[in-house]
Amino acid sequence: MSESKFDVGYGKPPVDKRFKKGKSGNPSGRPKKAAASVRSPAEKMFDDSLMEQMSKLYTVREGDKIIEMTGIEAINRSMTIAAIKGDRKIQLDLTKQVRRIQSERESDKLQAYLSAEAYKTRMLASLDHLEALGEPPPVPHPSEIKLNSSTMEVRIDGPSTQDEQEQWSFYQEHRLDLLKRIKQHEAALKRGRSSGLSESLIVQFREQAEWIDGMFPPEILRRAPLFNLAEYRANHPAVIRMIESQGELGSKPKRSRRKRGG
Repeated sequence: MSESKFDVGYGKPPVDKRFKKGKSGNPSGRPKKAAASVRSPAEKMFDDSLMEQMSKLYTVREGDKIIEMTGIEAINRSMTIAAIKGDRKIQLDLTKQVRRIQSERESDKLQAYLSAEAYKTRMLASLDHLEALGEPPPVPHPSEIKLNSSTMEVRIDGPSTQDEQEQWSFYQEHRLDLLKRIKQHEAALKRGRSSGLSESLIVQFREQAEWIDGMFPPEILRRAPLFNLAEYRANHPAVIRMIESQGELGSKPKRSRRKRGG
């Protein structure tokens, strides 16, 4: 078998198709990116006016009810109703828009999940090194980031910023101070002495400490694999009592009507 059969093949195009020495394979150069369109002042004014009108609240009749909604909500509602009634063009347009939105949201969700997963892996590996250097752990703490690979959901069961971390630390320190004062008062009562705190004030201290425990749980709870902050708060008795008391304060008392004398 002669070697000429191997002169053309993978990585060896025919001689007449090969790039000429000293000559670019793309004489016209790389295609230029489309220049961003610059909107005129009049077009910008129109955009601003349109967004202002779309953000305003309008009254819309819905059956026997009069409801308020923004301009964009009213338009989307009208288009949806028209599509349901059989407008084929609007059906196709809305279906296309819904698919686009779903695709973008799924893509954003995936990117957020992958970013959180990479952060958690990296920070877990650096915890021992940070502790050896005497540095505080990162915020959010990697053990407080809960990932669900099935739904691509990311949940943070603790402070997610430095400001939030300071807030959590403040309340936890305040809770310890409250518990310390309660303990001192109870010890004084056992000795037959007064600590200067009234019983009603002690009850308030205990309620505050319980509320802080419900809203700002300690690290040992937050970093447990199965812990869920939202569920913990929703089921904590002190938090439930606080929500119920706020609801009672927000409700308007009913006025009793006096009967006129005959």
